[in-house]
Amino acid sequence: MALFELDQQPGINAATLARACLVTPQAMMILLKTMEQQSLITRSSHPRHPSVLELHMTEVGREALHNARERVDPIERRVFGVFAPKDMAVFREFLSRFIEAFEGE
Repeated sequence: MALFELDQQPGINAATLARACLVTPQAMMILLKTMEQQSLITRSSHPRHPSVLELHMTEVGREALHNARERVDPIERRVFGVFAPKDMAVFREFLSRFIEAFEGE
């Protein structure tokens, strides 16, 4: 999930990434340290706000994301393919409400 979000929002900070992944900032920091050690990401100072670290995916990270998508995409198609479009709309609405409730804490 973290690599997917970094692909969608290059340069985001750790707090924003934590919210997008529905984890605590502390949990995200542990994950980011591991991801950096594995050369999946880099951290660099924001040009205008030196105390803010921007996160960027490396080529190794992009390859890992690509490999993960190749494995996950067929599973998602199989799982979600059993639902009618109307059912998927209801499912998305329930998920949206769940996320809103979670973020309200």
